[in-house]
Amino acid sequence: MKLLVIGTLTLLLGAGAQAQEIKITGNEWKSPHTGSVGRAPLRTEFISYDIREEADQGNIGKCPFFLPLNMFSTTRNGQPQLRAVATIPYMWLDRDLFLHVEGVPDFYVSVNDQRIGYSQDSRTPSEFNISKYVKDGQNTLAVEIMSEGVGNELETALKEPAQPFVFLYSQPKARIEDYRISARPDSTGKYGVLNLKIALSNSYNTPETITVGYDIYSPKGKLQYFDMKEAKLQGQGRDTVEFTEAIYGVMDSLWSAEKPYLYRGMLTVKRDGRMVEYIPFKIAFGTTEVQNGVILRNGQPLQIKAARYDAAPDAATTEEQLRELKKRGINTVWGNYPQPMWFYALCDRIGMYVIDQANLNSDFETGNPDVGGTLSNNPAWLGSFEERVSSMQARTKNHTCVIALSLGGSIG
Repeated sequence: MKLLVIGTLTLLLGAGAQAQEIKITGNEWKSPHTGSVGRAPLRTEFISYDIREEADQGNIGKCPFFLPLNMFSTTRNGQPQLRAVATIPYMWLDRDLFLHVEGVPDFYVSVNDQRIGYSQDSRTPSEFNISKYVKDGQNTLAVEIMSEGVGNELETALKEPAQPFVFLYSQPKARIEDYRISARPDSTGKYGVLNLKIALSNSYNTPETITVGYDIYSPKGKLQYFDMKEAKLQGQGRDTVEFTEAIYGVMDSLWSAEKPYLYRGMLTVKRDGRMVEYIPFKIAFGTTEVQNGVILRNGQPLQIKAARYDAAPDAATTEEQLRELKKRGINTVWGNYPQPMWFYALCDRIGMYVIDQANLNSDFETGNPDVGGTLSNNPAWLGSFEERVSSMQARTKNHTCVIALSLGGSIG
């Protein structure tokens, strides 16, 4: 766990170096140490808006900077592919463009038949900044499926294959790259302490000054606090802005499975006197701790009543099933792999604790105790293992429902 914490803080403190030139060898799919190449930094999963009202609604289907892709299956050079032809909207041309891919265990990404990245893990998304590879007008985007790639070996114990989901989204070039929220009662139990770290990125070659802000509303809709700070970003630079504030009145609305109180918030970016980015979020105040072998939620002993559960194909069915589990006294679900992003928002809303599990599920020689006998006991696979665990942690780190992480499933 120390490795994951260090990795997250490095991003949020803006210490990352500029991206190096991507070098694709074509042999990545054979290397268990190569988790990815050319992937954008791991982050909380979100879509940004340029209109406050649309961000408040949170309907990404109506966001002008979200473009789902209708991928069709084909074969190219003997290799199965998912391909799509997309016309980049004119209003995106002065923005950063990202290709989001999930549901494929091992794959390369190509833009206009040029390989620009590689990744694996069918249960967490991989995102690629494709801004410098697209052209005005139509562009061909492809996901080259490596059915014999090493990523598949880490998923042989899964009963159901993931469904591919690929889309494009864009953000301003001076933008929010990631954020991390801590919301917990203070040591005296009188108020809540909100700590918000916002990682910023500037893709312009020249320095940019932007104003970053946030506001937060109570479960009853009352404005609790707002603030903003100016940030000066070097050309092609990154930095982090931090806010810490005391929020009063939270002790009567701490989140638990029994009382899932949620606060609504918004991150904002202003550039040249104009609001250019709105990112909605929801948080809750509370703590999950272990003291003397006892799990505490908000300082009180928590009796975990867990069930193995993986989300149904749609949110409505999943909510129905989760509420049925709650009626049976289940307060915690433990998936066999990371779930769809909407699943965590659902558990935040209805009140269900989640143990998030990395997608390390292999039945390859699980009983062999020799070094290298199983994938989990083979140092050559370290890169793939680390990346899958980090991907799980990075995308759901701001979801209150996640109270524990499992570093893998059936893996020997």
